[in-house]
Amino acid sequence: MRRLLRECELRQDIRASAIFNLFLYTGARVSELVGLTLADLIVSERAGSVTFRDAKGGKQRSCPLPLPARRSLQAWLDVRPPVASQRIFIGCRGALKEDGVRKLCAKYSAIIGVRFHPHTLRHSMASRYLADNANDLVGLSMLLGHESLNTTRRYSLKTANALAEGAERIGY
Repeated sequence: MRRLLRECELRQDIRASAIFNLFLYTGARVSELVGLTLADLIVSERAGSVTFRDAKGGKQRSCPLPLPARRSLQAWLDVRPPVASQRIFIGCRGALKEDGVRKLCAKYSAIIGVRFHPHTLRHSMASRYLADNANDLVGLSMLLGHESLNTTRRYSLKTANALAEGAERIGY
């Protein structure tokens, strides 16, 4: 993920940086991201949040925006072309659609040599959140908008390699 964000920075692709940061810091689904409007964002130097109004199942959820996400979003908003659309992310032909985000992921997949798609970024956020927050499934469930902890639990499952590494660390 660091390589992805660094590549956006090197290419000065401000919109891609904002999109990828939003995915990586909120766990947004692609449909939620393209549906965001300017009214859904609160961004300041000290705090910020994003409200996904039409999340899966017609639900609504809010997520805090950490500093890197706020900075990248503010950078995009500063250069966003003045258009009539209230959607946050726009392209040459109007509001960015899900297919446009998937194509952006494919483009950067080829550039960094690692295949990923929008939902991969949601999974990355979930895994990183659990690793950095003592496996806080309840908090992650709230951020991702899951009704059941069983849905969120899949992000806490370990790979065979991770289990083997953990077993190697056991000492008596």
